[in-house]
Amino acid sequence: MSDRATSTTINFGSIIYLKNKQSNQYLISANAGKTKRYYWPYLSTNSKKKVALQLVPSSGRQMSFIQSLNWWLNPFHNRSQYYETSDFKNNDLVSGAELKIKTSESKVGNHDTLGAFRDSDDCYYWEEGYDDLRQGWILTKVDPKTREPITDKEVHIYDGDEVYITNLAKGNQRLAADDRDQGYITTKEGASDSWIVERAPQRQIGEDEWFDYYKTFSYFSPEAIREGCYPRIMKQEKPTEKAIVLVHGLTDSPYFMTAIADHFFKLNYNVYIPLLKGHGLKIPSGMEGVSLSAWQANVKFAIEAAAKEATQISIGGLSTGGALSCYMAEKHSEITGAVYLFSAALRIAGGMGSGNIKESLLRSFMANLLDSRGPLIGENPYRYGRMDKDGARVLSEQIKEIDKLIKTLSPKSPFPKPVFAAHSEWDDAAAIQGIEALSMVSDLNQFRFFRIQREAAVGHAELVLSAPVQGASRILEYSNPKFAEMMDAITEFDQVMTEKTNQAGIFQLEALRDRLQAQEDLKQEDLKQEDLQDTEQEQKAKVDSMVERHRQILAEPEALIRYATIAQAVYDLESANQQLESLDCELIDESERADTWFLDGLQAMCVRYPKGGTDELILAYRGTDKFNPADLITDGSIGRMLVSFSGDDIARAVIRSAMEEKIPLNADEIIEKTLRDVAEDVAVYLAEKVTLAGQIAGRLVNAMKYYEEKADNLDFGQYRKITVVGHSLGGLIAAHVAYWANVQYEREIHCHTFNSAPGAKYTSMDEDGNLVYGDGQYNPDIANRIINHRIIGDSVSGLPLPIGADEEGFPYAHLGYIYNWRPFEADSYTSIAVHSLEQFIQDLKFETEHLVGIAPAPVGTVYW
Repeated sequence: MSDRATSTTINFGSIIYLKNKQSNQYLISANAGKTKRYYWPYLSTNSKKKVALQLVPSSGRQMSFIQSLNWWLNPFHNRSQYYETSDFKNNDLVSGAELKIKTSESKVGNHDTLGAFRDSDDCYYWEEGYDDLRQGWILTKVDPKTREPITDKEVHIYDGDEVYITNLAKGNQRLAADDRDQGYITTKEGASDSWIVERAPQRQIGEDEWFDYYKTFSYFSPEAIREGCYPRIMKQEKPTEKAIVLVHGLTDSPYFMTAIADHFFKLNYNVYIPLLKGHGLKIPSGMEGVSLSAWQANVKFAIEAAAKEATQISIGGLSTGGALSCYMAEKHSEITGAVYLFSAALRIAGGMGSGNIKESLLRSFMANLLDSRGPLIGENPYRYGRMDKDGARVLSEQIKEIDKLIKTLSPKSPFPKPVFAAHSEWDDAAAIQGIEALSMVSDLNQFRFFRIQREAAVGHAELVLSAPVQGASRILEYSNPKFAEMMDAITEFDQVMTEKTNQAGIFQLEALRDRLQAQEDLKQEDLKQEDLQDTEQEQKAKVDSMVERHRQILAEPEALIRYATIAQAVYDLESANQQLESLDCELIDESERADTWFLDGLQAMCVRYPKGGTDELILAYRGTDKFNPADLITDGSIGRMLVSFSGDDIARAVIRSAMEEKIPLNADEIIEKTLRDVAEDVAVYLAEKVTLAGQIAGRLVNAMKYYEEKADNLDFGQYRKITVVGHSLGGLIAAHVAYWANVQYEREIHCHTFNSAPGAKYTSMDEDGNLVYGDGQYNPDIANRIINHRIIGDSVSGLPLPIGADEEGFPYAHLGYIYNWRPFEADSYTSIAVHSLEQFIQDLKFETEHLVGIAPAPVGTVYW
């Protein structure tokens, strides 16, 4: 182990406390705002409450595919905002360094990055990348004599230094205590406020911690890494000819390789365990910025370090670490020993070829759409609490490279290194077929397959654990009951491969048996793959089509403005013409129904847009009118649906009757039939008829009825494009009508809703990545044409709340896709204000890059 140099310098990655010198107050735990859209940094003289902060490089804008696409498509975007961080010689902080400040508080999740709003200058914690310039800061040391900032970038920052902290986007505006709101912080031009940087107490340093690793990879430091997750090095007291590099898996850390490492150390190996970029951090920001080349660089550094001390270099790893080891062993001549694979992710698990489909999805933009973006830190101290899709995408890229490699090999030209592979048949993460495929192109004399039968129930990561990982109240990871037996097999394999004697023949019979079994398994898999080739091509075409569709939507902000304005105009039919004229639109039909079904209050209109070669017909449904008693009753019924599911079967069955049976769309006939099917009891029938079913089911059915009437009377077939729009409750209606109309009329009908309420139907994603409506019997492409636009913070569209479930999952969800937009002036908004269409339209006119994410609308998810 390298000796740790004692130093008081502050580095990138350091965990520190910040104290305002003028007020003697520390930054402490943040306050949550009333709407909980942001967390507000707070100051206090109580030093016991001070919160640990991390200083990380300000590396510029990091965006998902869709966000990048949105910026690229917006010709008015000021691209000068893309900037590069100054290139410092080492990891030490110097005066003038550009950085980001992150809080370590678990309650804020990934909303942990300090920033300042553009207008109010108030400071907030929110997700990194929300506004990279205003979340960037310049830290300069204060000259104690002149009180001016020191601009010499050779001057280092030390523990206890006094600094100014200036916002990267705001010129001379410095971080300061807020005079208006006591206890909070803001930015002020030319503020005299300075801050004392205090290094937080460091974690206990591990005996085997690898400090040379930090010098090469400056994004790691002892302060930044969680206890037990650090890179490790174990060197024999006397020189040895053998060394091994052990690589951990996706989301976990070197801790998982320690039991394996101890065994190899007993076999007289030097052991090197690198930490892959993005892993093991106290304050992780997802895995944005990770890449296959970065992970391979981590492993290559360990290989080169091992080669300086030994001549027989082996490599191995768990899961993703196994995939990296397999690839690096073939590519790097320094690997002269064996390859040890533990639950190696050479293929992603999944029946009937779905693993291959998952891999292709991970390599597409869908990885961004499917990312949950929840906090990575969970209960397990040695691994992250969830799978990060950026990391999974890198793994899929490595698997693709391994597939290419295996295709170049054969028994006559086998894999060039000895292989020990341990894998459980019970593994539901990494497919055992990946090991079988490798065995088919390996030398029988040099391949040992330690196959754990399904009956042993050994999980994916459990395979490398000799002892369980214990949480506060439960076991988080169980140990491998076959661990000792697996170590004995490694000892035997090591002895045979090291001595390189004829004893290698003892593996031949067992390897031949495994190979014959693998041949049969792979033969069956190949038959399945032949059937799935067309399916995978179709899947790729669907993904490409989906990308193109989102690209077209983002390329036409004026169309989004038009749809939002029409959704607003339907609220006031008397003045609608005036609003529509400004859009070059023509009102061709309007309808207001108050008596078709017990205070229904349906209000809708048809608008023609003849410009741009589209000749488009747009149907708009009105949302809640707060002065309309019928609407208030209807909304009250929606509230009742959230706490009682007694009426949901009725509303659901009404929609099914209209869609599945395609019976005449007469509201009375449909509801009478449905009520008889669902509630035989007369008392229940009467109670539901005048409450839930009356307001919700009746309005939906009448909305469909209006569409059908106009489709006949106005000859919808003459229009090249039909779009349905609505806001709030009108958005709920619009989405369901659009889906029904796609089924009923078998043509592409589009839908855009704005801050829509969730509907009473279940939407999910199938294993092929398609949105599925209900039980999946209809074409999922229909749901892909429904777009819900919502402003972050809106409470109406943020439903459904996960408070219950039925046999199809939580019954209240959005259809299609959700486009999440952040408000133009987010700090001045309340959840009520952001619901209105007026500000939404204004935001669209000025900054369409305020789209912060696109996601399918799965059941039971709150988007805000």
